[in-house]
Amino acid sequence: ITYPLKVIETYLLTSDGDYYQFSYDLKQTWRRDGIIGFFRGLGATMIGNLIGNIFNFISFDYLHSHLKQSSLMKWVFSQFIYCLTFLFIFPFQMISNVAILNRSNSVKSANGIVRKYGFSGLYKEWQMNLLIYLIIKNFNTI
Repeated sequence: ITYPLKVIETYLLTSDGDYYQFSYDLKQTWRRDGIIGFFRGLGATMIGNLIGNIFNFISFDYLHSHLKQSSLMKWVFSQFIYCLTFLFIFPFQMISNVAILNRSNSVKSANGIVRKYGFSGLYKEWQMNLLIYLIIKNFNTI
């Protein structure tokens, strides 16, 4: 339901003068691509989130049923799981963002990234994004 807002947010964050206001971005996306323009990269996002959620579910179930350590130990383990989940999800987010910006589908975007940068291109600038991911996750649990 909120994915079209992610598309507009991506345009706003990477504005090169073509996109600069929310209402303008909505109109431009609609004019250029129609309804499909609001869902570019959705496939990659859905696959990444599915993998991440499965991993989280299995890991946290194990954490709560098998580990009887202190709260600190559980917190450390949960941060480790968040990091691993992020590493699973991040390439799919990268593919999704490239699909949005290039107005292409997820498969073409993934192929383009791998051809241009190799597989390491899927993890371009992951360190800063991991830090942001952990901060957001920790504020959500407070």
